[in-house]
Amino acid sequence: MLLFPISGGQIAVATFAGTLNHNGGLTFCHHSKKVTLTNFVMNTHTRRLIATVSGKPLPIFNLNLAAFKHAREPHRTIIASNIGLMMTPKAASALNSGLGVTTFKSRQAFGVATLLVQVK
Repeated sequence: MLLFPISGGQIAVATFAGTLNHNGGLTFCHHSKKVTLTNFVMNTHTRRLIATVSGKPLPIFNLNLAAFKHAREPHRTIIASNIGLMMTPKAASALNSGLGVTTFKSRQAFGVATLLVQVK
């Protein structure tokens, strides 16, 4: 499980449409090589999660919202779950070349995201 705090963005409460910015990062390592992803931005309009890699924005995951569930808790929290993460071709290429591997595949299922969003 990976946890990334939400640091900003705008989401429509009724539809969960918008963007969410996340703090933190993730580093993939293989032998002496590494690729670091930071400044995650989840955009439910474009169904993409973008991260900064080597100083440039890169689409990392396509968001699969087919099984998406959206619930609102009584304490002004939105819970969005079952958001599928599918590796983009550009991300697979960047990770493979940066690490010197062939592990990452385009459209590879990477995991499922759950978001807890505090409503102001």
